[in-house]
Amino acid sequence: MSDARDQLSPHEQMLDAQAGCVPCKLCGGAAVVTDAGSGAGYHVRCGNSVNFRQSEGCLIDERSLSGWAYNIMDWWNRLHGEAPLAGVVALLPCPFCGSADAVLVPQTSMVECIDCGAIGPGVEGDDGAMLWNTRPASPPSSGHGLADPVAWEQEVGSVADTIASQVREFREGMRSAILRDLGADQKRYNEHSPTHRAFGFCIDIAAKAEV
Repeated sequence: MSDARDQLSPHEQMLDAQAGCVPCKLCGGAAVVTDAGSGAGYHVRCGNSVNFRQSEGCLIDERSLSGWAYNIMDWWNRLHGEAPLAGVVALLPCPFCGSADAVLVPQTSMVECIDCGAIGPGVEGDDGAMLWNTRPASPPSSGHGLADPVAWEQEVGSVADTIASQVREFREGMRSAILRDLGADQKRYNEHSPTHRAFGFCIDIAAKAEV
């Protein structure tokens, strides 16, 4: 499907995406997709929105999305469809801002939040939606349906201690490497030369630096 879509011109993609939109959930009208301009993405609205002041009108007015036209179709169908289309993974709301406006980035497997710009992990294949839908495990429960603050604090503290220890080990390793390299460079110069003394000054500073 994706390969066939890639062969279409941008205008043909827009018309194909419009044809793939389900009817408006509010009034049953057809979706209308239009080009927002070069590089600006597309607009989508209910075809009845121009008559929203009339009895047969609709309040689903124009919405703009970046990317290619199928982003519009995906967003519209998830908003107006009763259930996800066959073969389409329903995307969970953005874990950062809570928005339901998330779409697949064209020609990738990544998912992007339209509202806050968060982008999910990029992988080969079709696992982008699965990774986007992955959420961290719930905090430890106290057995009463609520998070146990003591256990949660202990777990967070343990993770923080581990990270701090790894940072200290990394910095100590970097300092050892710097001292080793400075010492090797210092030996290349006569011990009475200004350059030799300058290296010695740098070595003293590195050795006294806190890790």
